[in-house]
Parts: sequence; structure tokens; C-alpha cells
Amino acid sequence: LNTNDSIDTIKKREDVSGLLINTVNNTLQQQIQGKQITKCIPTLHRNLTLSLNLYYAIFDSSINDLTYYTKQELHDILISQAICDNTTSNVKQSVYGHIVSKILEECPVTKLDINNSWINTKEGKLAIAFFTKFNPEHLFDTDELSMNLTRELNIKLKHITDYVKHLQYSYTLFYQSTKILDSTLQESIKHSEKNISDINEPLMKLINKLKNTLKLIPQCIQNPQNIHKLSIQSIIKNLQYQVEYILNYRDHLENTLEHPINDASQDSLALFDVLIKRLRDPLKNTLNYINNIKYHSKIIQDIEHNKAIISEIRDTYFNTSYDTNHYSHLWKNRLSKEGSLRILDILKEKIDQNTELQDICNLAVIDTFDTNTNNQRTNEAIKQILPQTESELISITDKITAMIDANTGLISPNNDLISKKDILSKLFPDNQPCSLPELIEHARHYITTLCKEYMVSYIEREIQINNVQVNSIVWLPEKTTISNQHSIITSPEQVTGLSSTTQYKQP
Repeated sequence: LNTNDSIDTIKKREDVSGLLINTVNNTLQQQIQGKQITKCIPTLHRNLTLSLNLYYAIFDSSINDLTYYTKQELHDILISQAICDNTTSNVKQSVYGHIVSKILEECPVTKLDINNSWINTKEGKLAIAFFTKFNPEHLFDTDELSMNLTRELNIKLKHITDYVKHLQYSYTLFYQSTKILDSTLQESIKHSEKNISDINEPLMKLINKLKNTLKLIPQCIQNPQNIHKLSIQSIIKNLQYQVEYILNYRDHLENTLEHPINDASQDSLALFDVLIKRLRDPLKNTLNYINNIKYHSKIIQDIEHNKAIISEIRDTYFNTSYDTNHYSHLWKNRLSKEGSLRILDILKEKIDQNTELQDICNLAVIDTFDTNTNNQRTNEAIKQILPQTESELISITDKITAMIDANTGLISPNNDLISKKDILSKLFPDNQPCSLPELIEHARHYITTLCKEYMVSYIEREIQINNVQVNSIVWLPEKTTISNQHSIITSPEQVTGLSSTTQYKQP
């Protein structure tokens, strides 16, 4: 996408290919300034205007606030398929499952008890914060979770999520208690207002103030996500002060009376007791719910807890997800640490420099023993960057077959007929014989480990740009055999009325 006079210079470059689009103004340049574009899907219209779907990378290391992610981004990250701890099991695991297992293992909870000390531990508070934001019952379909939990961890999970429900329901109970309190206030005042003495006048003012505060409690308080709003926090703070003051008002009243207390003073105390009798339980209930929601809101708003959750999600995704740790996903050709080079670009460079790696890749792409098509796209992507012809791939297969011991059906690391440099020793972690399917898996693991060194963690976001005026379009053919995901993709059906010399790469 070009907006300057350097079109000829760009045409001569060996490292660029695709559609070179020269636009009338720099609208595009302004919108993509400073962004690393990962994919571009253009639609060229008959009137020579351009619509673009641009995808750009945001590196996870730059994100330090959980709210920066969209709900969909977090959902996609958490349900991503992940490497299972038990490699012999067919049970699937998700990134979310890994995080949940770690949090549960570290949390000391043993039973659901509001007085249990686990809720005040660092690990307990982190568990409360995490399951408040990512409750498995509310955010995901059961089939998406792919959690592989032991019976003990499942019990822990139920205890913690039940406690979180208790805290979250406190918001609704708090709102309901304010309505009950308001109604009780009205009734109590009606019964007492005829006998109010001067000594109770300050109390009545405070009760009227409480009534006004109760009217300010919004219905949205029942949603824990709204507790961070300053206006709501201010209301709760005032309400707590007023409730506590009224509950303790008798002590204040006694201190203001003359001693020894005479009959008139005793009547004032009796009148207060009558007034407060109806109010005491509703006031205490409201105060109890205030303490619950303040405790919960402090946890879910804690900066350190949020940073810990972000770090856990980011690290677990990077270290366990198929996207960055499994051979079957290498075809996605993710961005790398090496700037503009992608993962398959780096692998191609290393293959061109290292014949041993070529042989290992030739092993990896053998699909004879695959029971599904999970690795097919990666196999095809690697075949495209291998210098060997199809006949040479067949030759490699024949050599490997000749290495199989007729008696055991296994291949020995000491019987290397593929390479003079003994590449098999690199593929046998325990230096023990293995079957051909196992050897192929070893080769795939070797390649994945090599690529992992250059992986980076990021999310992609989309920019949609419409009605961009186009000056010219030039097709620059690819100079490499790598089929990069970030190549500009369109189809002839999307474009009519353009020059017959314009070419398009099929999706």
C-alpha cells in the first residue's frame, strides 16, 4: 500500500510480492501507522475504489490491563487447544484447563466456609478474582472447556465457585436489603414521630438522611461489574457510615444524657429502643452485605490480581497452546522474533543452510502412518520450502524402511542410513530404538522445538477501510516458494473492469 513516489523502488525489491496499490491520499497510511500488518484482504470495486480488511498484531507483552482484551479475544485464547500433561491420554486439554489446574493446586481451600482462612490468602484471593471473571459455568460451553481435573481438584473448583456465587449474590441481596430497610424506616417513623423528643431530633435527621441515601441506590448495583464506578462507591461509603452510626447511636445518646439518668432521659432511651427495634435487623443485614461486596470488589479491582491473571493467561497460552507449541499448527506461519520474517521463513533459511535439517523435515512430512489429517497442512507447508523433489522424498522413505529391524520392527539410533552426520541421534531423546511412526513424531517434535525458539505471543485485530480512491494497481510476483499467510489474497470474481495485466493470487 503506497502513497509516495517510490513505486519503482518498491518494484525492484526482492523481498516484496503481491498487489502494489497506489492510493490517491494517505488515509491508509494514517490508519496503519505504527501497526504490524499480519494479513490484508482487499476488495477492488468497478469504480476503482478499494475496501480493505486489515489485520494487525498486538504483542501480549505490551498488554498490562485485562480490560484491554475484548471478550471474544479472551474467549478464543482460553479455549485454545493446549498440550496435554498426560501425553498417553486421549483427553483434550485447553489453555483454560491448564490455568484452572494451576490455580486450584495452589489454592489451600478445603471446604466452603465463609470463615475459612483460605479466602484471606494470596492464592485464595487470586482464585476468587479469576473465577469471578472466568466462571466455567457462565462463560463457556462445556464442550469448549476441555479441563482434565482430578476428583480432588473438581471438589476444590466447586467450593471456590460456590463461594464466588455467594459473594456475587451479595450484590442482589444488598439491593434487596436496602428496599426492606427503606420500607421498615417508613413504618418505624410513622409509629414514633408523635413521641419524638428534642433529644431524638439528631437521630431523626440521620434517619431522614439515610432515607435519602437509600433512594440513590441504583438497580445496576446488582451487577458486580458496576461496583468500580465512583458514584456507586461513594453511595456505599455514605450508606455504611450512616448505618453504623445509627446502630451505635444508643451509646452516643447515653453519653449526652445527664447522670444519673432521670425518668425523662430514660423515656428518651426507651423511645430510641422502640424506634431501633424494627430497624436493627435490616440495618445489620444491609451492613453485612456492604462488607461482603466491599471485600469482593476490593479483590476483583486489585491491580496485582489483574496483573497476575493477565500474566497467567499470557504465559499459559504461549507455553501450552497448539498455536505456538504443536507441529500441526506450524502452517499458520505466525510472526516471529525476527521482525518481518515469519516462522516458515526462518525454517526455510535454516533448511537451506543445513542438510541435516532437510533430512529431519523429510522424515516429518511422511504421512503414511497418520490416522487423521491434523498434520496435513503443516506437512504441505514444509514440503513447499524443501529443496528436494517428490522422487527424493520417496527415496528418503525407502532408506528409512531399510533401517527397520526385521525381528523387532524398530529402528536403532546406531543404524543411520539417511545421513552421514548421524541425525538420528538428535531424534532419540533416550537413545533407545523406536518404531517408524515414533521416529516421525520425534522429527516433528524436533522441528516444533526449533520453531518455538522464535515464536512470539500476540493477538490480531481488524481494521475495516472502505471507499479508498485508487490511482494504480501493479502485481509483483513472489520471489519465494513460501506461501505466507500475510500475502494479499483476493479473487478475480471480486474485481471487474481492471487492466487485463493485473494478476491475482488465489486464496
